[in-house]
Amino acid sequence: MTEFQPSLSDVEYTQRRRTPKREAFLKQMDAVVPWADWIALIEPHYYSNKRGRKPVPLETMLRMYLLQVWFHLSDEGVEDQINDSFAMRQFMRLDFGRGQQVPDATTLLHFRHLLERHKLGEAMLAWLTAQLEADGLIMRGGSIVDATIIAAPSSTKNATGTRDPEMHQTKKGNQWYFGMKAHAGVDAGTGLVHSVTVTAASVHDLDEITHLVRADDQVVYADAGYQGVQKRPEVTSDPHLSKVTWQVAARKGPVEGDAPPRAGHRVPQSVDPGQGRARVPDRQTGLRVHQDPLPRTGEEPQPAPDRARLGEPAHDSPSSCDPDSAHGRGHDRVTRAAACPKPARKPGTRGRRR
Repeated sequence: MTEFQPSLSDVEYTQRRRTPKREAFLKQMDAVVPWADWIALIEPHYYSNKRGRKPVPLETMLRMYLLQVWFHLSDEGVEDQINDSFAMRQFMRLDFGRGQQVPDATTLLHFRHLLERHKLGEAMLAWLTAQLEADGLIMRGGSIVDATIIAAPSSTKNATGTRDPEMHQTKKGNQWYFGMKAHAGVDAGTGLVHSVTVTAASVHDLDEITHLVRADDQVVYADAGYQGVQKRPEVTSDPHLSKVTWQVAARKGPVEGDAPPRAGHRVPQSVDPGQGRARVPDRQTGLRVHQDPLPRTGEEPQPAPDRARLGEPAHDSPSSCDPDSAHGRGHDRVTRAAACPKPARKPGTRGRRR
């Protein structure tokens, strides 16, 4: 592994008060990744041009590839981010002052295809898992399995005019996805990944369950997508998988006691059908206002025996002249003005400010 000598700009950046989270993460990864072992694993398959232009150093390409994986960037995206971010450039150990430049997107594409062609990604994961087990960082006895969809563009606007034959579409809920699916087995005690398989998105989660369980697992935890795993032929016929305790989550359903209403059952409503307002209780209709026949000349008006005089409450109801009462608020303004005389003004208060 080549030594990295900080430049003047690097020394200037070290004077900051706060270290960004990205820079702290990359420093931690730089310390824990086994660079020498992974370089020795890839070097037999890497380019060794004895003539012409020398290839980009293997360590530089490996660091660039890991940045792309960790931050989910495209080939062009990771190239731009390294040119723009000081933390990524420091992780790449590049010094622009010495003429070192970021590898372009095409070079990264060829390096990724090299890893896929020789299945070096699987070898790196197996080596790392074995190293963690040797250090006692992975527990045994239980695993957590799950799957996630890796969506990809379904467009056919490319050189061949076709989609990737390894990718297919699937429906999750009410949404369709096109791409691939990653199936992962995680250690239940530490949360570290120990098994990974990649298939088309149309492959069911249960089809890869046998590749995610370790030989000494006694219990496996899964979500509701793995319902019925105990009845699978590859599980019942296997002497180990048939004895595993499967802790599978239940599917969502109605809560007990919240049964839907029966057919023909009418739900009571507080609003009359066909009307836009709620019912008014009878106790608020105690005031009845009726207009009696006009009296003759010289006669006093006589109210009907079953009617109340204009402005008088009926059946000991609150007075309608009280503006704070319900009847006073709902009474007609003109009728209340005629039935309720204004209080007399106190002498000596005319024109005086209060």
